[in-house]
Amino acid sequence: MRIRKRKMIFALAAAAVTYTMTEEAKARAKEPKFRVLSRHGNCEIRLYPKIVVARVRVDGYRGSALNEGFRILAAYIFGKNKPAGREDEASETHSLSTASAKSKGQKIDMVAPVTIELEGRRWLITFIMPEQFAENIATLPAPIDNRIEITQIEERKLATIKFAGSASERQFTKKRDELLKLIGGMGMSAAGQSIHAYYNPPFALPFLKRNEVLIPITG
Repeated sequence: MRIRKRKMIFALAAAAVTYTMTEEAKARAKEPKFRVLSRHGNCEIRLYPKIVVARVRVDGYRGSALNEGFRILAAYIFGKNKPAGREDEASETHSLSTASAKSKGQKIDMVAPVTIELEGRRWLITFIMPEQFAENIATLPAPIDNRIEITQIEERKLATIKFAGSASERQFTKKRDELLKLIGGMGMSAAGQSIHAYYNPPFALPFLKRNEVLIPITG
């Protein structure tokens, strides 16, 4: 009985620590601005302005590809980069040590969400860059890792559906199908692949996790 009670106390303490870490991480991570055009049940139609992103293409299963892509892009924003205007040095391969890159690089603020989408047979993992780089992409530090692509995404309209808890492939597929049905019923059409969006760090408790499916639309 005493052991069970002790285990329960440890579990509650761990949950409290995880909750605190999750809330702190959410407070630190900014989100891109958008305008909600309309709401339809648990679906929102949003207009996102022009953004700049760093992205990488990875082979394999979704979970392992997401982890690998996150690791590559996290290294970039944590300092594995070259100052703006030094693109000639960005062509160096990723064999350069992270430690030496960090000593020269610039830290870039984390923006939520991290997204993943299927592009052909590969996964495209994307980090959104802070808002100040949207108007002048030339000021963004250049990646040292030549697998990373820096690009600009123009203003676009996205249908979104939010859910908490498990971010499994099965759950994303279920929510994607639900969203496609909703936008079809509103006389709109998908204009691209569905995008899986993660707003929380991996250590967040499942019931605290915010996930979304986003689909570019026309109409």
